[in-house]
Amino acid sequence: MDYATLGLTMAAAAVTVAVVMGVTLALALARDLVRVVDVAWGTGFVLVAAVSAAVSATGDGSGGARLILLALTGLWGLRLATHLVWRGWGKPEDRRYAELIEQEQGSRAVILLRKIFVPQGLIMWVVSLVVQVGMNDPQLFWPSAVLGVVLWLVGVFFEAAGDWQLARFVDDPDNHGQVMDRGLWRYTRHPNYFGDACVWWGIWLVAASSW
Repeated sequence: MDYATLGLTMAAAAVTVAVVMGVTLALALARDLVRVVDVAWGTGFVLVAAVSAAVSATGDGSGGARLILLALTGLWGLRLATHLVWRGWGKPEDRRYAELIEQEQGSRAVILLRKIFVPQGLIMWVVSLVVQVGMNDPQLFWPSAVLGVVLWLVGVFFEAAGDWQLARFVDDPDNHGQVMDRGLWRYTRHPNYFGDACVWWGIWLVAASSW
């Protein structure tokens, strides 16, 4: 593995995360709406994957691995971001963020940085390390890559279907105050979180061609 290019990829990814979170913080302060960071979560991974693909292309990383990882991360992130925009359009602040901010006094920007934006940015960079490293791997082990894509497909199905089923359930006034226990929600308490885990284990399997 070309460790010099890997180092550049990791640095470029870190800068990308910092820019995404910085722009999102400015937007959150301007609109007084912290939940825009939820949309930045999926979008940020897409941008990190795109930047990592561009930088790693200057080294000896596998073109096949780069393309697959970019596609899997990009499609997952765009679906998630689009869903969150649709779900939150025109709605007020998420009560969880409101309660988190109300617990402390001081500069709103500092509170948001310390409690939300910096932690989420660090987690985004760490989670995306598998994409950064995988794109610099000179080999692609196809058996694990195929298994990874299959697991990713299972995960995306659970996420998308679970979100759609929950949205229909919530929109029905007859279900007010009830617990969602239908469809995929009958088999797993949080199909979208289960799907998310499958997606990222699938991405890991694609990247697990060497160390």
